[in-house]
Order: sequence, then C-alpha cells, then structure tokens
Amino acid sequence: MLFGKGLGSYETWSLRGDFYITELTFLEVFRNFGLPMGLVMLILMIYPILYAFILRPSYRDKHIIIAYTAYLIMCMTNPLFFSSTGMLILAIILANISIFNSAFKESHSSMFQTK
Repeated sequence: MLFGKGLGSYETWSLRGDFYITELTFLEVFRNFGLPMGLVMLILMIYPILYAFILRPSYRDKHIIIAYTAYLIMCMTNPLFFSSTGMLILAIILANISIFNSAFKESHSSMFQTK
C-alpha cells in the first residue's frame, strides 16, 4: 500500500493469464502508486482548479479550467485521464499556468522597482 505496484505492472492469473495495468481510475491511483505518490498525483490533478479559482482569481483563461474540471468529472467513471490524451491536456494546462505566472510576475515586478 505504501509504494504501490506501478503503472504497467502485471499479475499472472492461472485462469486468465497475465493481467496488465495500463490505465487507471482515481481510486486505483493509490493502489498503483502508493500513498505518497498517489497524493502527489491527485494534488497535481486538482492544482489547476485550485490555482484558477483560489490562488490566482485574476487568471484569465478560466474557461479552459472549467473544461478541464468537466473532463475530470467525466474521468471518474472512465480511465481516460492517464491515457496520452489526459496527460496532454494536463501538460497544456500546466504550461498555460506557467506562462500566465511569468507574465503576471513581469507585470507586477515593474510596479515595485525603483529607479
């Protein structure tokens, strides 16, 4: 339970042969990644939502985060999030947040600089 099995691991069953773990649902995150990495994965998944609505309410692309939230809700019953599409969506959103952070810091750092 502490370290999990890992994505792509397999079990050999006498009647069914090898069973590979290729895609996960939210509850299987802890079974496959363990408690520490499972928490990291879940925090990483909800970070864009927390960032846009709590940490930085001035975030301008909230429509993307709303669509991402709908995608996460859809993934509760379907293991789409850990597919390549889900990881691509998460990477795009995190890159967008990083670009917004850079622009936000640049625009606000000029206000506090003295000449």
